[in-house]
Order: sequence, then structure tokens, then C-alpha cells
Amino acid sequence: MAHSAFWWKVMDGLAKAMYERGLAEEPKAQTWSIDGMAAESLGWPLLRFQAMVKSSGQLVPVKAYQLR
Repeated sequence: MAHSAFWWKVMDGLAKAMYERGLAEEPKAQTWSIDGMAAESLGWPLLRFQAMVKSSGQLVPVKAYQLR
């Protein structure tokens, strides 16, 4: 059976805990409106960012037909 989670509450709880430990500047989760902005802020290539944070990172296999 799957579990339901309210992800905004989870993120806010993590942000608050990180703030209390001095690991974040404020007790509120910050999000980026678009992937390109997030990737640029982190200094990552867009495809790497999408692969790290999404289940559908639009990955392109290299030599896919050579896999056995």
C-alpha cells in the first residue's frame, strides 16, 4: 500500500529543522519556478539538474543498443 504525503509540509519541516541547526538562512523552503533558473543558480548543466531532481530527466542513453 502506498503512503500519501503532503510534500510542501515535508519541505517546510525540513527547512525549519535545517534553520534551527544553522544549515539554512531562513525557516522556509525555497523553490525555483523553472528548471533552467535552478540549474543556473547551482551552476549545473540543465540535463544534469533534471536527471538529479526528476523521475523523468529526459535522459538520452549512449550506445543503448550495445547494452546486453
